[in-house]
This record gives sequence, structure tokens and C-alpha cells, in this order.
Amino acid sequence: MTVITMAVFSIALTTDSFARERGSSGSYKGRSGSGGTFQRNANRSQGSINKSTTWQNERGQESREVQRNWDKETKSGAYSSTKTRADGKAVSRQGTVSKNEDGSFSQQGTITGPKGKTTDVSRSTTKNEDGSRGVQTTYTGQDGKTATVDKTITHQDGTRSVSGSYETSTGKTGTFTGQKVKSDGNIVSDRSIINQDGKIWSQHAEVDKDGNVITRDVTNTNPEGESKSFTQSVTVDEQSQPENSGNQ
Repeated sequence: MTVITMAVFSIALTTDSFARERGSSGSYKGRSGSGGTFQRNANRSQGSINKSTTWQNERGQESREVQRNWDKETKSGAYSSTKTRADGKAVSRQGTVSKNEDGSFSQQGTITGPKGKTTDVSRSTTKNEDGSRGVQTTYTGQDGKTATVDKTITHQDGTRSVSGSYETSTGKTGTFTGQKVKSDGNIVSDRSIINQDGKIWSQHAEVDKDGNVITRDVTNTNPEGESKSFTQSVTVDEQSQPENSGNQ
């Protein structure tokens, strides 16, 4: 369930949900009450974007670097990202994306974990006649084991809905649904996943923005019906344009 859980229940808290500042810094608090400070910069130019985020906490300094580019002429691009922990261990992702003649997109990439193990990623994205998008992703580990995720994404009146299913080569299967609603600077999301045994995991999250403070309240419920709640927050103290912003 590790790959599927990470894909369905990503709970990273960033300021991107509300704004696209070229530079920002501030502080944050995590689910356990601990926190730290952060610095984020984004440099955009024609067909490319580079993002750099560093944060300081009780473990030390950690960072994440992201690069993406797209060539309109060749209808292709590349991406890479590296997240480095305070102990020096890192998780990296890299790959290529291309647009096909039928308007669909194909992605081929690799995820490298902190111990050097790799997972190949193959993804196909198509646009349906009703305006929704169909996404099929296959993850293949070094041992040959696979996990395939099929999902449909729709957008309507400020609501983003996701539904789909997954299947692994070891016989694990299940379905999942998700919905995110944006309204008046707030975001409310609900997600659930059901495995082959009928066990259900669910999550309800509410994100509120009050001035320069973004707060995320989350409640996770396990198959036994037990719920645990926590709060995360980000306070943006300063926003600025990074150097070379004239290329925007």
C-alpha cells in the first residue's frame, strides 16, 4: 500500500494552493507541533521553471529542488526533482514528457529512493470527450513488481474530483475517490480508499488562509473507525521577486 497511499494521501502543505509568489520565506508548524523556517524561490522563463525550497527544523536543514522545461516546437519536455533530508539521504525523480499526435501525453521517468533503489514510472494522460482527463500510471520496481493506477479527473465549478482504481502484481487491488472544493480562499477536500478486503481509509482536510497565515486541519480515519486529527500551518513573513525576475 506504500506507493498507493503516497499517491492518494499526499499531505504536503505549501503556499502554492493560494498564490504563485516568486519568492517567499517564513515559518511552519507540522502535525506533531514541531516546526521551523523556510525559504522558497521560483524562477520562470520561456518554457522552463526552477524552484528551490529550503527549510530548517530540529533535524537540521533540508531542501527540495525542482526543474521543468517544455519545448513547444518539439512538443516535449523534461523534469527533475530532488528532496534532500538533513542526514544527506535524498529522493529524486526525473523523466521526460511528450505530446502525441492524438493530443495525449506520455511520460517516462524514474524515482530513486534514499537507499538507491529505483522505480520506473510510465504514465499516459488523455482528454475525454466530456472534458475530463484519464490518467494511467504503472510503477515498476527493481524486483519487477508493479502497481498500476487508473484514474479520471474532472473539474467543474471550482470542484476537482478524482476517481479510480489500482492493482499490483502481488494481487492487491482497490478503488479510491477524492474531491477538492475551492471557495472564498478556502479549500475543503475529502479522500477515501477501499482495498480488496473492503477496508476503508479516509481523510478530511480544510485549508484556510487568513492574511499571511495558512492553516490546514486534517482528520484521518482508519478501517476500524478510529480518527486522528492534527493541524499544520505556514506563516509567510516576506514575499519578494528573486534575481533575474525580468525573464518572467
